[in-house]
Amino acid sequence: MRKSGATYHPRLDKSTRGVSSFTREKIATFYEAIAEERNIKISCTGEGKIFADPMLLHRALANLLDNALRFTVADAVPAGLASD
Repeated sequence: MRKSGATYHPRLDKSTRGVSSFTREKIATFYEAIAEERNIKISCTGEGKIFADPMLLHRALANLLDNALRFTVADAVPAGLASD
């Protein structure tokens, strides 16, 4: 069932995972070549855990990184995400 264009997810596979290793292994490595072409460095630092569906987390983080690379000029000031 779909409502107003939103994707329906009948069962989410939520689990706790380390964000840093997940980001580094699954997402940052995918975008490294694109970043290097634009003289942008991707850096994953810090540790943390998140309770989320891995597929949806991957999509959300990939979308953020894709937009950052698309709209960032070369040698720009780095940005990051952290929690207390």
